[in-house]
Amino acid sequence: HRAAVEASIALGTHFPIEERATLTAIAVLHDIGKLVLSPLIEDRETLTELSRKSRRSIIDIEADLFDIDHTEAGKIVCDHWNIPSVIGDSIEQHHRPREADRLTNAVYIADAIAHASIDQATDHGPDRFPQLETAMGVCNIDDIQMARTLEQTTRAIGSRQ
Repeated sequence: HRAAVEASIALGTHFPIEERATLTAIAVLHDIGKLVLSPLIEDRETLTELSRKSRRSIIDIEADLFDIDHTEAGKIVCDHWNIPSVIGDSIEQHHRPREADRLTNAVYIADAIAHASIDQATDHGPDRFPQLETAMGVCNIDDIQMARTLEQTTRAIGSRQ
């Protein structure tokens, strides 16, 4: 999770200054729904392992098990807490961003970078981030900027361990 926040901060340099705080808030809260579902899950690693073995996304498995996934639960929490809808909507869409939404796409990219920075990119097979190229296009992030952001994120995480 910390890696996604670090990546969003690094990606924030490609956004107007007035959007950076919102991007960081979304990154901090993007998995808040996991806290809501956590009492229902004995071991989060079991979910990850099931996802890996079945080659299905964690959100699909959550939906099958609980009739709700952590993105939907996160949106409900944001609505309940009166968090601005731009944040709640991004949390709800962070695994399946809409093309026109730069902030959600940036969090999607940050999540991909986070997983790559901690060597978990293969947790869900090669299709873990199928919209990555599209998201990069929406955010005007090229391969060189991605590589730099991954390097910055990996360095930031390493320096804080």
